[in-house]
Amino acid sequence: MWTRTRTAAGVWNNNAVHMDSNPAVNAISAAGLPNGTLQIDVTVDGSGVWHRSRNTAGTWDSNAVKIDGNGSVFSTYTVGLNDNTIGVGTNVDLS
Repeated sequence: MWTRTRTAAGVWNNNAVHMDSNPAVNAISAAGLPNGTLQIDVTVDGSGVWHRSRNTAGTWDSNAVKIDGNGSVFSTYTVGLNDNTIGVGTNVDLS
């Protein structure tokens, strides 16, 4: 997974940042918060949902944190709220 940022002036960074090389990542969701942080959640086949954030200085957490261990999750959504909290929802294969 790669990310690239854009300044408030609309200028994209020349280089993308390599965040994750796990080949089992099959879905990604993201939300920006009013405090300037970026929250990313990824679905990993058979493992669940993992979370990582980027602070206002542009530094990503060095490690993701598992927030849902259900291996049947196949997609996720992330919603940033006005109080700088997030809501994360998942879709699960029930078959």
